[in-house]
Amino acid sequence: MSARTKRVQAIPGYVISKYSRSTSKAIFQHALGELVCVDKTREIYFIDSVKFHLDSVMNLGTFVEIEAIDIDGSIERDTLYTQCQKYISLFGIASDHLIL
Repeated sequence: MSARTKRVQAIPGYVISKYSRSTSKAIFQHALGELVCVDKTREIYFIDSVKFHLDSVMNLGTFVEIEAIDIDGSIERDTLYTQCQKYISLFGIASDHLIL
């Protein structure tokens, strides 16, 4: 393993090799090519097990991603869905603005 990588035990039973941003980008570009480069800024917030990504994308606008996270398999899928729906409603996001 090179000095640029380190092994991380993120979830029991799964080992992830974590690369630097520049190394990851080079790997993906080599494997897939580059069709477009998206210029954006991202802020990440958490409320309990719900993660919010607030993205500002140049020439496209502002976007939010709401992600309910179950790290250890203890939360039912319906509960995760309900958590996301709670914030979609709270933020007043119309159903025709959703990408699922």
